[in-house]
Amino acid sequence: MIRNAQKMFIHIYKNAAALDDPSYRLLLQEHASCSSAAAKSFTQAGFERVMAALETVLFTRVDTGRVGDPVGRSKYIKARSHWRDRLPEDGFINSRQVRKIEDLWSALCATLPKSKRNLDYLARIVAKSTGKEHVGAGALTTNEAAHLIDALQDRTNYATVSEGDDDVPF
Repeated sequence: MIRNAQKMFIHIYKNAAALDDPSYRLLLQEHASCSSAAAKSFTQAGFERVMAALETVLFTRVDTGRVGDPVGRSKYIKARSHWRDRLPEDGFINSRQVRKIEDLWSALCATLPKSKRNLDYLARIVAKSTGKEHVGAGALTTNEAAHLIDALQDRTNYATVSEGDDDVPF
């Protein structure tokens, strides 16, 4: 289920595109497999696909003169390809997972000795949890990202429990 702020974005883009309700429901069905933004089955990945699709509809209508250009007039619509640029390839890490990994890494760094607060240490965690070496976050699949999130959570929990021990196992 998505947050209320995300539902707000969907409706802002829908209204800016002057999208009628049947077309809107069809778009939700095609891109998120649900007929309402309030559906419990509406996932983060579905939200990102819906926003990219709404953005495409909106700016196609802007280009053909059916609606006015909202960029600069709306504080919520800032660029013509914001959502499409964020859309990951199918099966790859999404923006929510990236934020979660960044937050967990920051929390873990607060518990690590200075010698381990570096990207090499993070790369070893990535390699151990995903089996991939020398990759950026964008190259991870959603499953690999989930494994990395679990590994970072485990290390953060362990480091918090054993505070004062400089030898946090890797």
